[in-house]
Amino acid sequence: MLQEYLRNQEESTKKMERRIDFIHESLGNKSEVLFKQVIKLDEDIKKLREDHDRSLTLVKLDVASKYQELLNKSMRIEDTSYGNSKHLGSIYNRLQALEGSSHANYKRERSPTPNHPPFSLQCHHKKKH
Repeated sequence: MLQEYLRNQEESTKKMERRIDFIHESLGNKSEVLFKQVIKLDEDIKKLREDHDRSLTLVKLDVASKYQELLNKSMRIEDTSYGNSKHLGSIYNRLQALEGSSHANYKRERSPTPNHPPFSLQCHHKKKH
């Protein structure tokens, strides 16, 4: 009876060891599977990060190009304004010149003394006796 009890205990111990081995094996496989899942998730996270960085770069490039476009338009407006100012200045100068010459003509026409050359050209004739 003692031998039978010991045999049963030995058998029970072996079953328990097999169960422990199975659990270790299962856990080992599980940890390996979990590790692989973590690595895959890490790769997915890296891909998402790269996509996010690319999207952010595209947004920055879009904002920069719109800023450049506005800057170019502003420069064209400034060039046009400068050109218009030069043109207006030219017109103003011509107008001043015209007003000046017409004013001088007007003064000459209205002057009480006729226009004489700046020096008098009077001929002196000698009388013959």
